[in-house]
Amino acid sequence: MTTLSALCAVLLSPFFLGGAGIVFFGRVIRTIPGLLFHSVSPNNRLVLSSISVSSFRAIAGALETKNFTTLTMKEAVPIGTGTIPADSRKQRVLLTFDDGCRSFFSHALPVLEALKFKATVFPVAGYIGRYSSWDVMPSFPHLTKPEIMEISALGHEIGSHGLTHADLTYLGPSDLKVELGDSKKILEDITGKKVTALSFPFGSWNTRVWELAQELGYCCGTIYRKHGHALPGLIPVHGVYGFDTPQTILDRIAPAYPCSLSMACARIMSHFAKGAPLWKFDTSYLLRPDTKRCGIKNPVRFL
Repeated sequence: MTTLSALCAVLLSPFFLGGAGIVFFGRVIRTIPGLLFHSVSPNNRLVLSSISVSSFRAIAGALETKNFTTLTMKEAVPIGTGTIPADSRKQRVLLTFDDGCRSFFSHALPVLEALKFKATVFPVAGYIGRYSSWDVMPSFPHLTKPEIMEISALGHEIGSHGLTHADLTYLGPSDLKVELGDSKKILEDITGKKVTALSFPFGSWNTRVWELAQELGYCCGTIYRKHGHALPGLIPVHGVYGFDTPQTILDRIAPAYPCSLSMACARIMSHFAKGAPLWKFDTSYLLRPDTKRCGIKNPVRFL
């Protein structure tokens, strides 16, 4: 009998755990739906946050078929604060791209332009024209200065993803001000436009970080985790992963039920982002003026 009970427990535990995951992580929060992309690769890279060009085209095509209107951060925040009638929120989605991967310019931008979709791109200001170094995954090239200028000129919004992709919650006041303030100024000098949107690296944020960001001129931000604790100006976004399909994305941004398996998956996956900064703790958090401890081996140069 004991053996039978143990066997039943082993067989049924995944169903109980899965159900608990949907209940606790799959609950739908009624707000402007937002999607967070990272890299769009011409082939299927073994990186969960990277999606293929064909997958991106399929997802964008599904949004067009369902008559979604895309929003930038500047457009989404007024809706979130209620200054636009509630019925105008239907079929709207916020599109964001973290890190400022060069693949956005090469592979995602042509698709967006063909569909007349607009997005907000969050480059890491200290890595413009360089390769990433903060993640445990293979490094990837970042947008160059001319590419950022062209993206901005086409009407897409440029926001900040920090200076070095450090976890902002681990930084002291002076280093935090550098990450937020310097990145903002660098991007404003490139685009000639005010940068008011912020995406928190690794999805890590708290009240202290957001309050300083507002003091420095940020008006809105995306949050990858802690959606239920969103402060004014912060909009929840859900990650898009290599295993996603157009249907799972539609289930994530326009769920038919209060609990969604796709939503639960996105919430759970967001916690994996915590692993990279812990893996490279020494190069992510102990910032120094000479930048030797923040993952940049050479002086920053814009290409």
